Amino acid sequence: MDLAKYRNIFLQESADHLGELSGGLMTLEKNPSDGEALDLVFRMVHSIKGMAASLDFAGCAELAHRMEDRLGGYRDRGCVDDTEGLPLLFRGLSRLETMVEEVREGGMPSPDPELVEALSAPPEEPGEAELVRPAEDAHADAPPGVSDASESAQTPAARPHAEPQPAADAERDAAPPVADTPPKKA
Repeated sequence: MDLAKYRNIFLQESADHLGELSGGLMTLEKNPSDGEALDLVFRMVHSIKGMAASLDFAGCAELAHRMEDRLGGYRDRGCVDDTEGLPLLFRGLSRLETMVEEVREGGMPSPDPELVEALSAPPEEPGEAELVRPAEDAHADAPPGVSDASESAQTPAARPHAEPQPAADAERDAAPPVADTPPKKA
């Protein structure tokens, strides 16, 4: 197997992915809730992680993995925290660029331990103002379990932080649980 060939492919593809990653982060800087940009950034980091891991560039793979984990949380939330998250992701981008350059020069780079630790920490929760939904705010003094009918009438896209549940998931969730014990012999 010609490792030099694969190393060159890694270097070329990483350069392309890092360019896309940079553009995606700049889009998120303008609109932290841009789902397409968030998905793009996630995919680029995921691709770099996979390529690096397959060629034993463990440092690159580790940093990309931590960035991917952090981005997964932001995808679940639907936005990037622009006060903590974006600067951290830009730091990750910068370090990945440096690490890819070190690979180009024949080195085996290692990630910045402080950056890896910061990326590994759970992201900050959005501020209280972001957590209060209009329907909840209107009925803040209502007893638990009482909801506003207008909230259930909203489409999933209109409800803040809500994601529509695919039909397959709904069917699976409605199915009775499978028994953990094997069937009795007759």
